[in-house]
Amino acid sequence: MVCHRCVGPCIPAVNNVAIEANVRYWSKPESWKSGKVPLENEDVVVEPGWNMIYDLVESPIYRYVQINGRVTFKTDAPKLHLRAKYLYVRMGELLIGSQEVPFAG
Repeated sequence: MVCHRCVGPCIPAVNNVAIEANVRYWSKPESWKSGKVPLENEDVVVEPGWNMIYDLVESPIYRYVQINGRVTFKTDAPKLHLRAKYLYVRMGELLIGSQEVPFAG
């Protein structure tokens, strides 16, 4: 066993949760715990188990995006941009097209 000690603040563990059946949309306030769509320079956390569809043509520049659930880029959108200073796919998935349905935007 190898142990490591955090220097500075350590982020807490994340539980592995099954992805929910319902779909959330990034652009809809009700998809977020805060009840609002994240704004410029904010930290964004996609919670474990969330099934989020990314559907913004142009996002503000987020300070930090952490993905602990699933984020899937909407496949029928012409162009989508997710902009962040830091993007961390921690315990989740970031899906941008597939071999069967490639993302064209």
